[in-house]
Amino acid sequence: MGLLLRPWLRLRAERPGTWQRQLSPKLRSLVSGTDAFGNDVSAVGTLRRIAIAQAQFQSDARLDLDGDGIGEYGTLAEVSGAAGLRLDPAATRRGAALDPPLLPPWTKAAVGAGGIMSKAGYQFRVHLPGPDGVHEGPLATLIAALVDTDAAEVRWWAYAWPEAWGVTGECAAYVDSTGTVLICDNETARWSGTGRAPPAEPVPAPGATHGGETWREWE
Repeated sequence: MGLLLRPWLRLRAERPGTWQRQLSPKLRSLVSGTDAFGNDVSAVGTLRRIAIAQAQFQSDARLDLDGDGIGEYGTLAEVSGAAGLRLDPAATRRGAALDPPLLPPWTKAAVGAGGIMSKAGYQFRVHLPGPDGVHEGPLATLIAALVDTDAAEVRWWAYAWPEAWGVTGECAAYVDSTGTVLICDNETARWSGTGRAPPAEPVPAPGATHGGETWREWE
């Protein structure tokens, strides 16, 4: 039995904790009755789906606030059909919602306050360019600052992190307009739930340290 379990063990002598904390997510998920390991993988798949939807949203010019004929990327609420399309950068006016949306039907109901979507133990949020990284606010308005519409024609980014660190998952994940998915161990920051989300700014590049975590490409 010991031989079977050995590949799943990941002892952490440098950070003592309970015996559950010394197990890898896959083994801990079996002990706790959750599927933390599967949630990590599912989160990466959801980010990839968001990336595909954003590429289509921009190429179809579903949103062109500056009227230059070049489409801009949307917020998670816009791409999912949870909110009407912006008629101005600050989202003080909205048009009709995207119909059909570019994401599966369940995403519309899953997008909540602060533009955060919950799925399978993970939370997701899309950011658009602007000071401090613009994202959806509680009333489908944009908080922090106005969207930089020119920059939003070429860039967006999104994070995924556990609803409950160590219970529903551990790793955090990231994707942007390049389509490259990055992950980090989330051992230092321990982003968890709506009260402890990753920073709004984008990850500079694969291998970079951002938010206290080192980000690497998903393999």
